[in-house]
Parts: sequence; structure tokens; C-alpha cells
Amino acid sequence: MFVHLFLFMNIWTICSFKEEEGKVDLNQLVSVLKILKTDLEQLKKNFTGLSTTVAELKKENAQLKTTCKCGATTTNASNVDAKKPAPNISSTKPTPKNASTVSPKKPDVPVIKPVVPVVPAAATTKTPAQVSKVVGFTAALTKIISLGEHQPVEYDKVLTNEGKAFDKRHGHFIAPVKGLYILSATIINIEKKEMHMEMVKNGVQLVAFYADPDDYSMGSQTVVVTLEANDMVWMRHCRKKKASSIYGKPDQPINTFSGALLIQLH
Repeated sequence: MFVHLFLFMNIWTICSFKEEEGKVDLNQLVSVLKILKTDLEQLKKNFTGLSTTVAELKKENAQLKTTCKCGATTTNASNVDAKKPAPNISSTKPTPKNASTVSPKKPDVPVIKPVVPVVPAAATTKTPAQVSKVVGFTAALTKIISLGEHQPVEYDKVLTNEGKAFDKRHGHFIAPVKGLYILSATIINIEKKEMHMEMVKNGVQLVAFYADPDDYSMGSQTVVVTLEANDMVWMRHCRKKKASSIYGKPDQPINTFSGALLIQLH
């Protein structure tokens, strides 16, 4: 731009000098004017852009000032509030001349404690019937067997075994819990064979069974006994010298052994 301005001044000087001589070149003047016009338009554009930039900078500067002022005001206010001592209400109230300096005694308020009902121990303790587990079994013999001295009867068909307390492999009932149990057995011998049997608990006789050698005799016993947990009860032959044979068929399970827990004891 300065070059153009210098050129314009030189041209003006030349024109002035030429004018004095009466020899002004009009074409040369028109060219210079066009150049100056172009430069002027560019200057206007640059000025407009600079004005817009300055306006935006002023706006941002104003926003920053506002933000800084707000932050400073909030901080100062919080600091002032934090530094303010708590108002002493008692000190602001005027004290009457004749008023006593001793504060009045508050009336005693009775403290009411919640009443917890005492539940008798018997009410919270479950009875044996409430906690008794289900135990019951029935086993039968479906074949003819001959038994030697103290040989147990191994019942081969289990009809019921609630609680899984009957051991089919050995023919033993094993009490799972201490309780009052009912136990029962029915026997029948084969024709013309005498039979002596017994129900034992841990190897000690509870009751005995007998069937004479007449035609297919039967015998049965039912007992109610207290058993401890893990006590064993089973049926066995009780003659020492003479064997006994008992009857059984798949469609005639006559020889049976049954038991059930009546009530659990603690």
C-alpha cells in the first residue's frame, strides 16, 4: 500500500510537472487511479475484518470480567459467612432489672420404657411332635429260606422305607433319632417245620415268635419301644441246634417286618 501511495505521489508530482509543461498523459493517470481504487477496496475489507475481531475480543473480555467478578463475590460471601460468629441469642435479649440470673428448672419428664413381653420358655420350645421326622418301613420275604443259629432274616422286598432307615442288605432297621417306635413282625413256617424266631435290639431279644410244625403255622408280635439314635433292630432265628425254615413266594409276601417312629424324644 505504501508503495502505491509513493507511486501515486510520484505520479502526481510528474503530472504536476507535466501539467506545467502541458504534456499530461491521461492513460497513465487512469491506470494509477485503478490501482488506487483496488487498494482502497482491500483496505476497507481489512478494516471490516479487524473491526469484527476487535468486537469479538471485547465481548469475550466482558464475559471473563463478569465470571471473575461472580467468582470473587461468591468466595468473599462464603468467607464472610464462615468468619461471622454465631449469633448469641441470649446476649441479645435484654435482661430485666429484677429478673433472676438463675434459669428456671425444667420439669422432670417421666421416661416411659417399652415393655418387652416375657414369653415363657415352654411357648418358644417346640414339642417333639413338631420336630419329628418321618420314619417308617415295611419289608417282606418273597422266597423260602432256611436259617441257622442266630441267622438274620434278609427281607428281599422293601414296600416302604421313609427316612431310609431300613438296610435291605442286612435286614436291619437303624433308628435315625431317639424316639418312641412301634415295631411289628409276622412269620409263617413251611409245612411240618417247627420255627423259633425273635426280634432283637442290638442283639438283645425284645420278643419271641413260635410256629408249631403243623400245617403252615403263623406267629406275630407288635411292640412299642424307646430307641436311641443308631440302635439296630432285626429279626433272626433263635434256636441253637435245630434250623428253621420260613415261607415266602413272590405273590405271597406273608413274612413281613415293619416299624415306624411314633414321636421323637429329646
